[in-house]
Amino acid sequence: MIIIVAGVSGTGKSTIGKAISEHLHLPFFDADDFHPQSNINKMQSGLALTDEDRWPWLEKLAALLTQYQHLKGAVLACSALKECYRGVLTHHGTLPVQWIMLTGSAELLQQRLSARENHFFDGRLLATQLATLELPDYGLTVDVSDPVETVVDKAIDYIQKVI
Repeated sequence: MIIIVAGVSGTGKSTIGKAISEHLHLPFFDADDFHPQSNINKMQSGLALTDEDRWPWLEKLAALLTQYQHLKGAVLACSALKECYRGVLTHHGTLPVQWIMLTGSAELLQQRLSARENHFFDGRLLATQLATLELPDYGLTVDVSDPVETVVDKAIDYIQKVI
């Protein structure tokens, strides 16, 4: 079983993804850990990534997910902002994935980003991510204004119903 926890920066993808992975006893991966240094440098400078910047990163993540699909499964925290990015991650529909999309108000997300320490994402890029975000009409969409435990419970309930 592959689960991708997606959304813009500041939604808590890593926190929620880790909690889901612990509950389901699956390995957890954070897509941020797979960015090449050039992408990190670009985001640290306040520059938004282009599709060309993202393709190799997404392909690397897709290969990782395929490997874990053949094992027990995994949970990935990844922005996956556009439908075409989600298509790459799922090898254009051949890899079964349960999607958990995290959303929140721009104000809440900006507060969270401002409170972050030791992260390469420049909070000035939030507006760009929100403008790029294409919410899917599948999976579960959860507002992160609820407490983390509530968001995790909603995600676990959804996953258990669809598997």
